[in-house]
Amino acid sequence: MEKKLSFKIRQESIEMFFPKFRIKNKLHIIKILFEACRYILFEDLTNKLEENMLILNVDKMSRLFFISDNKTYSIHFPFTINISPIERKIYYKNILPIDARLISDIISIIHEPKFYSEDYFDFAESFSDIDDIYLGKTWPLLKDLLIFEDGYLRLDRDLDTFLKAKAEGKEHMHPENHIDIFYTSGNTFKIGLTKNVKHKFFIDLLNVKTDCIYLKY
Repeated sequence: MEKKLSFKIRQESIEMFFPKFRIKNKLHIIKILFEACRYILFEDLTNKLEENMLILNVDKMSRLFFISDNKTYSIHFPFTINISPIERKIYYKNILPIDARLISDIISIIHEPKFYSEDYFDFAESFSDIDDIYLGKTWPLLKDLLIFEDGYLRLDRDLDTFLKAKAEGKEHMHPENHIDIFYTSGNTFKIGLTKNVKHKFFIDLLNVKTDCIYLKY
């Protein structure tokens, strides 16, 4: 059953979902994912087109879309969501509720320096206390998220970098409008667009139940 939920991103959350620096690693994606879960659980839905929006689209695809005037990106939503007239609930594999406390605990683990330690015992200690609270289910959750295919794509409009590239005769190396695929430097590449497109195009591009978009060359 198709589920589409839309939320206005509040001003105080802009930098969280649209950081000034480029997203570079999986842990940053995981933090954004859990902050998005917080929005889905507790923010009011909107039917209006807002300047900055978070959209959850669950159908054949299951994706989060983060939408602003100059930048729109999407990641996979790896959880199950149940919706009733009075509440929304999110689950990991239908066994672990993703609630406010778990969201805060997971984000605190990610901020724990020991979580990044090369020493196994320091690493295990970073989440062992919290894992006991959740009966050993937080490590399977984190392990799955660390290896899950996040499906990151970004629809970008970057006039400044385009003009610099154009001045050097390299405008086709960094088109003003483009799609960035992946985020790590060894994998990322761009697909240029001939014009600025709306987020509906981007959502449709990733929807396997609609007609494909063709590249003409």
